[in-house]
Amino acid sequence: MPYLPEGIYAELRNINNLRLMNNEEKTRFTNRLNRWLDIYFPEYGTVFKDVSGVGSLLLLEQVGLPKDIVELGAGGVNNVWREAKLRGTGLGKAQRIVSAAQHSVGSSEGLDAARDELRWIIRSLKLYTRQEEEYLARLDALGTQIPYIDNILAIKGLGIRTVIGVMAEIGDITRFNGVKPIQKLAGLALVED
Repeated sequence: MPYLPEGIYAELRNINNLRLMNNEEKTRFTNRLNRWLDIYFPEYGTVFKDVSGVGSLLLLEQVGLPKDIVELGAGGVNNVWREAKLRGTGLGKAQRIVSAAQHSVGSSEGLDAARDELRWIIRSLKLYTRQEEEYLARLDALGTQIPYIDNILAIKGLGIRTVIGVMAEIGDITRFNGVKPIQKLAGLALVED
C-alpha cells in the first residue's frame, strides 16, 4: 500500500522534490553556460576554475564577449569586481582574463544574439541559485520540527541536510516496527557478516 506522508513529512517531501527539480534546472543552465563559453570564449575556463561563481558571472553579465573585455581593459574589469566588493579577484586576475580575451579563438559571428543568450543563461542561473537557497532555508526550518531529529543527528557522520533528505523520503520513522522494514523500503537486504 503506498504511503502518503502527512503534516510536516508531506511538506518535507514536497519541498525536497522542488529542490531536486530546481537543481536539475540549475545544472542544465550551468551546462549551457559552459557550452556558450566553449563557442565564444573557450579560454575563459583557464582563468576561472568555477565559471558559475559570483565573480565570473558578474563579469560575464556585464561584459561577456572577449572583444568587450579587451575594450574594457584590466583596470575596467578590476573595477567591476571592486564595485561589487568581491574577494578572490584583483588586478592580476583581470590582466589574465584580458590576455585570454586578446588571444581568444572563439566565434566572432552572431554576437548580438550571443549576448542575449548569455544574459538569459545568467538570469536563469541566478534565479535557480536563489530558489535553491530558499528551499534549503525552508527545509532547515522544517527539520527542526521533527520530534526526534536530535537523536538522529547524534549519529556520527550525519548532518541536518542528509537527515532531512532521508526523512523527506521515508516520512515518519515511528511508523516502522524496527530496522528491517526501513532496509526493505530502501531496497536493501543487509545481513550481518
